[in-house]
Formats: sequence, structure tokens, C-alpha cells
Amino acid sequence: MTLNRQSIKWLPKVSLVVGVVLLTALILAKTANSSPEMDMLNSLERVNNVQQFLKDLLF
Repeated sequence: MTLNRQSIKWLPKVSLVVGVVLLTALILAKTANSSPEMDMLNSLERVNNVQQFLKDLLF
């Protein structure tokens, strides 16, 4: 069997489809794991803790 353009002309299309599917799966997995509300709440709690620490330290 020899490889020529006619026998592998489907390869770039299949590679593109596989790449797009994998990229979509990675993006969906990343967005499913992150919750902006909890990140914001954690940030606000951290700021509040730092402010409280500084108040206790200085006053």
C-alpha cells in the first residue's frame, strides 16, 4: 500500500474535526469546574479577613 494524496485526502479533515472536538471538550470542562460566584465570594472573604487583621493589628 502506498500513501498518496488520493488515499489520505480525508486525513486533514478528520484531524481538524478531532482537534475542534477536543478543544470544545476542554473548554466545557473548564467552564463546568469554575464558578465565578464562588471565586468572587472567596475574594471578598479574603479582603475582609485582611482588613480585619489590619484593624486588629493597628488599633
